[in-house]
Amino acid sequence: MRIKMTRPQSGIFAEQSTAFEVIEYRAKTCATLQQIRMALAELKQQLDTIELVIGFGPKLLQTLTGSNETIFDEYTPRQSSHGHQAPATQTDLFLWFHSNDQNNLAEALIALQPIMEKVMTMTQQCSGFKYRDNRDLTGFVDGSANPKDLAAKQQAALVAAEHPLSGGSFILGQIWQHQLSKFHHQSISEQEQIIGRTKADSIELSGKAMPNNSHVNRTDLTIDEVAQKMYRRSMPFANASQQGLYFLGFSCQLSRFDALLDSMYGLTDDGITDRLLDFSQPVSGSYWFAPSEDMLATLLQS
Repeated sequence: MRIKMTRPQSGIFAEQSTAFEVIEYRAKTCATLQQIRMALAELKQQLDTIELVIGFGPKLLQTLTGSNETIFDEYTPRQSSHGHQAPATQTDLFLWFHSNDQNNLAEALIALQPIMEKVMTMTQQCSGFKYRDNRDLTGFVDGSANPKDLAAKQQAALVAAEHPLSGGSFILGQIWQHQLSKFHHQSISEQEQIIGRTKADSIELSGKAMPNNSHVNRTDLTIDEVAQKMYRRSMPFANASQQGLYFLGFSCQLSRFDALLDSMYGLTDDGITDRLLDFSQPVSGSYWFAPSEDMLATLLQS
C-alpha cells in the first residue's frame, strides 16, 4: 500500500491540556479487519471535541497496511545487572486522548468502550493530569530537555519526509510506579544527584557535579554526533495506593527508544545503570506507530 503522508496527528503537539487518558488494547481474534476499521473510524468521529492520538502496534499496522513484512519491531524487555527490569507488555492499539476540560474526557470514556469492545480487549488504562508547572510527582520538572519550538518538536518526533512513513511518529509508552516515600526520604541535594537537575528551577548539573549514573546523564544521548532527541508528553498519575508516571515519548526513529532504554539499564559499553531505577520501576512497555492524518484516513477506509 503506497500512501501519501503529510499532516501529523495534531494531538501529539497540543500542549494546552490538563487531563489525560491512555487506553491500550489487544485485538480480538474474532474481529475482522473491516470491523476494526469501522470501529476506529466511528471512534475518531465520536471523539471530535478532544485531542486524540491513535497508535498501532507492529502486528496490527502490518495487517492494516497489507504488508508482507514487519514494518517495525515490538518492544523487548530489559534487565540490568542489578536486577532492575523493564517488562514488555506489547499491545495492538494505543489511544491517547486529552483535554483541559474533564467533562469532555468523561464523555469520551463513556462513548469509547461500547465502540471498542466489539473488536478490542482493554489491557491498560491510565488517567493522568498536569501536576503543577509540568512536574513529576517526585517534584522535578518533567521534559525539561524537550525541544522548545514546534519545528524542533516535529523534527524530533516525526518521521522524515523522504521516508515511506513520513509525517508519522513512533511511540514508547510505559507505566512507571514511583516509590515516593523512599525518594523523598533522600535530601534535596541527593535527589538532585539522582535526577541530574536542580529541583527548584530545573537547571542541569554540569561538569563534575553531574553524576555519571544520574537520570539526565543516562538519557541525554548523542550517537554518531546526532543528538537522540525525542518529544516527551509524559503524564503523572496518582491514587491512594499507587503513584507514578506514564512515560510517553514520540520519536522520528524507533532506535532512539532502544538507545535510551539500553543506556538506562546499563546495557551499553560502560555498563552504568540509571540510579533513578532504585526509586521507580516500569510495569509495562509497548511500541506503537501513530500514522499521519493522511495515512490514518487511508488505513481506516472501509
